[in-house]
Amino acid sequence: SVNLSAEEFLEHLGMGTLLHDIGNWSIPQETLENREELNQIEWEAIKEHPTLGYEMLKDFEEIPRGALMPALHHHERYSGQGYPKGRSGDDIHFLGRVAAICDVYTALTSERPYRIELTPNRAIGIMKNMQNAEEQAFDPDLMDKFLDIIPPYPIGQDVVLDNGKRGVVSDLQRGFHKPTVRVLFDGTQKLDDYYEIVANTDQGPEIVN
Repeated sequence: SVNLSAEEFLEHLGMGTLLHDIGNWSIPQETLENREELNQIEWEAIKEHPTLGYEMLKDFEEIPRGALMPALHHHERYSGQGYPKGRSGDDIHFLGRVAAICDVYTALTSERPYRIELTPNRAIGIMKNMQNAEEQAFDPDLMDKFLDIIPPYPIGQDVVLDNGKRGVVSDLQRGFHKPTVRVLFDGTQKLDDYYEIVANTDQGPEIVN
């Protein structure tokens, strides 16, 4: 943990995560927007952005040292397979470990030059695969907490059910994994009247997309 009050922790985390990618300002825009596989020179430049961001921020007296750590450590991986220094476990600052999870989720659920944004459910699935690999990407305790608070099917999410019906998540009172779906379409045919059903239960349909 971090030896900070709750207010200080949130201030450092909020400031740090807002500024965590500031090092990208030093990367050529054409590299950041490249739709093709990066060459070795471009990839090495990308891997420098955490250090560059830290160096840009560290001389500002208004920025606490803890708030610098998301910039420096958000691409480190719990297994030691990240960059820029290949730190592992608790050698990665706590705020950096928090930022690493948030950064990956945000990247996956945001549009990129080379792909469309992923749904929360697909993003969480990819992150679980990263975590279940032999080399864990994220702090396991923090990842568990993240999964406890981020719904894979948030309210407003369009979904497809295994019976061909389509609709939108309207409620999560039964839990994140048993969302209430407002059914609006049968295949491509819009229904005259919508109805609601709880998905992913023994009796209800499964969400497939």
